[in-house]
Amino acid sequence: MDLLDPAFLWIAARFTPEAYMVSTKVQGLVWSLADLLLVFVFLRIADTLREGQGAPPIRWRYALLAATALATPLLLFAASSRAILLLESLICGVQFLILVATLVLERARFLGLARRLGRRNDRG
Repeated sequence: MDLLDPAFLWIAARFTPEAYMVSTKVQGLVWSLADLLLVFVFLRIADTLREGQGAPPIRWRYALLAATALATPLLLFAASSRAILLLESLICGVQFLILVATLVLERARFLGLARRLGRRNDRG
């Protein structure tokens, strides 16, 4: 028997439906927070690249991201695992759609940045 087997058996014997709900809610909050940070950083990079080219700043993608940030605490009030799954799917789905939209809409700017960084690394 592995060294960790007794620990896993102990956890499994005490893992109640309430513990499942709490751990699932915490997981949803943590994932959403990580996604928020990731998408926000990409938006900031895209906004900085746009500013350097005189393009107008990003607005609606930040607004959608803020809406997902405001919706994330609703995970705490979900009454069932199905509700958590649906809410988390909606929140994370919107966040990843913002990320994909940003990468598609700003692809030329991101590729230009990658080329500049690549040339700088080649020289140095």
